[in-house]
Amino acid sequence: MHKWMEKVPVSEALDQVVENSLNQLKFEQKRQRRRRWTAASGVTAAAFAVVVVFFGTHPALASKLPFIGHLFEQVEEDVSYSGKYSERAESLISAEDAERMEQGEISDSSYVQTSNGVTVTISEVYCNQYALYLAMQIYSEEGFPEDFNGRNMENKNYGYDTVGYYAESDYGNNLFGVSAEPIEGYFEDEHTFIGIYRDDVHKVMDETTNEFVSAPESFTYKLTFYDFWGDSEGGGEVKTVEPDGTESSYFDEERKHYQGEWHFEMDIQQDDSQTQIIDVEQVGDAGVGIKEVVKTPYEVTANLVVPEGKTVDDYMLVICDADGDILPYQGDSTFLYNIYQKDTDRVYVFVCDSDQYFSELKKYRWDGDYEEKKKEKTFAGYLSEHALAQAEVTFE
Repeated sequence: MHKWMEKVPVSEALDQVVENSLNQLKFEQKRQRRRRWTAASGVTAAAFAVVVVFFGTHPALASKLPFIGHLFEQVEEDVSYSGKYSERAESLISAEDAERMEQGEISDSSYVQTSNGVTVTISEVYCNQYALYLAMQIYSEEGFPEDFNGRNMENKNYGYDTVGYYAESDYGNNLFGVSAEPIEGYFEDEHTFIGIYRDDVHKVMDETTNEFVSAPESFTYKLTFYDFWGDSEGGGEVKTVEPDGTESSYFDEERKHYQGEWHFEMDIQQDDSQTQIIDVEQVGDAGVGIKEVVKTPYEVTANLVVPEGKTVDDYMLVICDADGDILPYQGDSTFLYNIYQKDTDRVYVFVCDSDQYFSELKKYRWDGDYEEKKKEKTFAGYLSEHALAQAEVTFE
């Protein structure tokens, strides 16, 4: 996962103090939000008191009760690709199925799967032309180790927890996903992880041409998880199956694994109802340019004009907010930028030579005291002097 923030080279001791303080502040803010959310759910919790007592001896079922249909609301601000997904997400679990689960009539459904003591619930989905987001809960009857990807650390590296996974995704029509990002979220307790799974839908593989294409506006999305893992000093056993069906296993000394098979299938309709596309059609002297700038409720990007013999990988797209500072990446894409809680009514878009950007231009933002630098010249102001193409774009 690429991270757009890098440390300013100051005293290591001071740097560590600042980092610890910021991480602790993030942790406390997250904890306060969850307390408020839990308090607001008090009436619901009381109403289900008898049910919870009934499921006291069935922890996997009990894990599905409290917040089905509200997982996005709990975690959407605590991931690197933050956004109010709950405002536009579609609930996957019907009220009827939720009630049946609450009554203990069903333990598994299309969106609740249990395998080898681990229950995975997918409660909501949001999808636009760039990414698909699933609100998830992973419940382990055994429980996650205290050091599972730093589960028991109050000072998180990025202010959130992660769970790694191995999965296969199928978009139909011979299109297969290539997402490799960890699931981001937080451990509610030693048994329960709540997070958001993100899959790029503008970058899927067409096996007939071996080229990346965009997923269609509507498609059937099939997702099968086979392994959830995290760094842990205790390690764990990994079972493998050879192509001829031969089973074997080995011990992974660095990671704890939860293997099984959790299969989900859902009909997806991309939501582009609030997407804005601004035509730019500007080409610089080098032949590279900006065709259009696209903004969704959660991200902003640009489609480029690339000269013959070049590819988009030869260039770095940089988008700055109205204050002239670079926006954070959305997921692991350096061409897609997150807009949560940023002023993006106006953005500054730059196309730079990739090698020059990473070896030279980016240093203006991350080397030295940028807070002092930007008093005279923002990052956008600096890039305007070096970009191969640029545009200032205003959105409604």
